[in-house]
Amino acid sequence: MVSGKQLKRLLFFLCICRFFDTAEAITKPASESQWEFLKNKQLSDTAKLNTLNDAITHRYLHAKPDSAFRLAQLQYNLAKKKGIKKHMAIALNTLGLSLYFRGDYAHAIEYFRRSINMCEEIGNDLQIASVLSNIGMVYSAQKEYATAIQYYNYSLSKQEKSGDQREIALTLDNIGILHSQQGNYTRAIDYHNRSLKITKELGDSLTTAIVLHNIGYTYYRLGKLSKAMEYYTQSREINNILSDKQLSAYLNCNTGGIYYDQGMPEKALEYGIKAFQIADENGLAIEKMDAAFLLYKIYKKQNQHAKALGMHELYMTMKDSVESETSRMELIRQEFKYNYEKQQAVKDAAYKNELQNQKLMASAAEERGRMWLVIAVIGMLTLLMLIMILILRHQNKRKQQEAAFEKKKLELEQKTLRARMNPHFIFNSLNAIQKLYLEGKREQADNYMGDFGQLLRIILDNSGKEKITLYEELETLRLYLTLEQSRMANRLNYDLNINEELDIHHIWIPPLILQPIVENAIWHGIVPKNEKGDIYVSCKIASTELLECVVEDNGIGYNSHQNGKNSMARLYSVNRGEHDSKGMVLTEQRLGIPNAIKVEDLEPSGTRVTIWIPWSNTKRT
Repeated sequence: MVSGKQLKRLLFFLCICRFFDTAEAITKPASESQWEFLKNKQLSDTAKLNTLNDAITHRYLHAKPDSAFRLAQLQYNLAKKKGIKKHMAIALNTLGLSLYFRGDYAHAIEYFRRSINMCEEIGNDLQIASVLSNIGMVYSAQKEYATAIQYYNYSLSKQEKSGDQREIALTLDNIGILHSQQGNYTRAIDYHNRSLKITKELGDSLTTAIVLHNIGYTYYRLGKLSKAMEYYTQSREINNILSDKQLSAYLNCNTGGIYYDQGMPEKALEYGIKAFQIADENGLAIEKMDAAFLLYKIYKKQNQHAKALGMHELYMTMKDSVESETSRMELIRQEFKYNYEKQQAVKDAAYKNELQNQKLMASAAEERGRMWLVIAVIGMLTLLMLIMILILRHQNKRKQQEAAFEKKKLELEQKTLRARMNPHFIFNSLNAIQKLYLEGKREQADNYMGDFGQLLRIILDNSGKEKITLYEELETLRLYLTLEQSRMANRLNYDLNINEELDIHHIWIPPLILQPIVENAIWHGIVPKNEKGDIYVSCKIASTELLECVVEDNGIGYNSHQNGKNSMARLYSVNRGEHDSKGMVLTEQRLGIPNAIKVEDLEPSGTRVTIWIPWSNTKRT
């Protein structure tokens, strides 16, 4: 199994946003205004459309997708007016891509399908393959990997018929990445190797280096560090000639991560510094953030606490910035989607009104004498129907808003409860930090404070999530136990025994389930015993739907602690106040299964708590 301390790296994803060849594209004179070429009567319609498409895809699509959308509409209207179906298909594809970059995935797929229909009319399989890949890209962005693989396979079959080897190589590598995201590493490596063979035959050095990196990262996730290092080295040798800065940052950071996992912090530091410098010099924010996190772990391991603290602060600042940017982009995406739907509603209403007017005019020409009465009756009925529809829609909308409000309120209450930490633990931790400073144990106090701050941030982050991985849950528990062990002056031993067959990075469970149980074991089992105590935690798969976790302590036992109170009262410490009672109810509701918790005494002393937690292999519920 891969070490829990590995760097969390994303693979290079070779997104296929391909555009069709523009064989008749022109170069405009420097004195000509930006769109003056559209008025040039000496240019063919095809040349104008090619030049317009080139301007959209290279100047606007990524930077200004809303402008690209409007220009692609102009391109489609011009192609339709001239009856050039190839460019109608190109424009529809570009419209879909602009909506994809704006985050409007549903409407993007609609335009892609229209583009495919147009391509089928003219029998252009190469264009169909490109659009199919773009649909796969949309589903991948939504983490619907199985559907994305399906469309990439459709695209691959078209590419294999046409013999386009470069596109085949890119599609194979993308399919490999999607299998890796699903945890199907063996199949992922098979597709990467097929892609690698083609890129080497084509002499495509950059794509070859990227595919080698992807293979190395897949072996890394499998825990085969030596094999991963082998492919990273091959990729780096090629990139030393190409000097691709982003790839270089990835390779140095991931190589440093391997050396760190192998217990070679000096080598890890060398590559971590290289990755940080390259990312910093070239404005690569995400790569710089990852390199900073790697350096933080290395410096901490080397007891260089000042440098570790500096890197950790930089990492958290950049992490917050990236997450804020993601939130901002989501708001922009929602705004684009709202404006688009509003524009489409206006167009649809105008179209319906135009049809209605045509029908009324035709009827009036046929029977003017009787039609006035018919029109009046129809008008009255229509008005009454519209009034009824508006009333019903208003009532339905109000009910939906009320339901949405109640749902949001419940979610916020649950997140608030999960975000609250036990005040006793916070108070005792702060007292422990103060005591260490007063005793002059500054280094130990700094370490304690760093771990305490990291635990607080993890709990606050996880409180806003419906599910987290088992790895994240165990990391939170490990940090908490480390703090309690330090505070109790090593009167506490703990052992996290996890079944080696568990893929803890791909088992998703509700957050903050185990920590409250372990906390109760310490405070109401071990502390009253007044001697050194042990905590033992183990996890294994109980069924396809349930994860069985056991927490054992050698404390006084729940019967001794409660003097006859029932086990659930002891487990959740009802006697400590309303906060823990709410925690018990919320935990039971979140687990959503009967008899999910079992408590029993151990001989000669101690308690065993067994909890069955619903799990899945995806983040989706």
